[in-house]
Amino acid sequence: LDGNLRGLLLDVGTWASEGLMDEAVAAGYYLNGTPEMAFEALKKETGGKVALWFYAWVPQNVADLERDFALAKKLGASRLLFWEADYIDGRADREALQRAMRARAEP
Repeated sequence: LDGNLRGLLLDVGTWASEGLMDEAVAAGYYLNGTPEMAFEALKKETGGKVALWFYAWVPQNVADLERDFALAKKLGASRLLFWEADYIDGRADREALQRAMRARAEP
């Protein structure tokens, strides 16, 4: 929108620099951008002082999961957050998708 401070009225830059948060999620509140752009903007705003999670919609299938996982890894995300996770129940092969997610999950 216009950065967290001007767009959402959240001063995450100050919060990060003062140690008031440990992690942040680059959520999908952006216009004319991509999840990668949101992640990079939050990375810059927090100055590398917090672990960042990558945000993605619940994948439709295992191939989508692998694509999102690879992108999160490439960006250096510490975690991958799937928004609207309850939608997994409506996926065509949810069991295969759940198995693939469990295989990628940390213990």
